[in-house]
Parts: sequence; C-alpha cells; structure tokens
Amino acid sequence: MNFMYKVAQFFQGRYGIDKFCYFLIILYCVLCFANIFVRSFILTLIAVIIAVYTIFRVFSRNISARQKEAEIFEGVYYKIKYFFMNIARHMSQLRVYCFHKCPHCKAKLRLPRKKGKHTVCCPRCNKDFKMRVLF
Repeated sequence: MNFMYKVAQFFQGRYGIDKFCYFLIILYCVLCFANIFVRSFILTLIAVIIAVYTIFRVFSRNISARQKEAEIFEGVYYKIKYFFMNIARHMSQLRVYCFHKCPHCKAKLRLPRKKGKHTVCCPRCNKDFKMRVLF
C-alpha cells in the first residue's frame, strides 16, 4: 500500500490522460508500425517527438494549458467526426432522396427522388428554381 500511496501522491496536481493523449498514443503506434516497413529516420524522429510530448502532457502541472490543448483537439475531432457522419447519412438516403443546393442561398435541400423536371421552392429564401432528376 505504501507504493500505491506514493504513486497517487506523485500524480496529485498533474494533468493525466485525456482523449488527446489517447490520440497521440494511437498516432505513435501507427507511426511505429509504418516505420517497420518504411524504415525512415524522419518517421522515427516524429514518433519519438510524439511520445515525448505525450509523456510531457501526462506529467504536466500546467493544467490550464493542457485543457486549452484538449479543447482545440475536441473541436477539430468533432468537426471531422460529424463530417464523416453526414457523408454516411447522405449515402444511406441516396436511394430515396436527391440532394440539391439552392442557387440563391446555397442551402442544401433534401428532395424526394422522382424522375423528371421539377420546380422547387427553397424553404430558406422562398425562391423557386428548376431542377432535373435523371434517375
């Protein structure tokens, strides 16, 4: 119990592990795996820098700076995540709906897929435009 108490006391006041740290660890592992096949000094150097930075973040006592880094990472992570989620949702709806942009306000419209020429009223700017659905 004495050892665990000393470890807990050492980590008291330090930042610890968060999602950004997990991302850096996974990135380090991917770079090391790629380096097995490529055998590049630059790739090794980048992997070592990432490992050192990860250890620095875990043991850092500057919690506010690490939280700012984590917030920036979260913002970028969610933008990328929702971009791919929108693509997946768009692809799953392609058989039933067609997607067009309004030429006036550039709003993305989801319209029922009916073959032929149609006149559409944009719900955002209330302007009519013609569109054609081929198949």
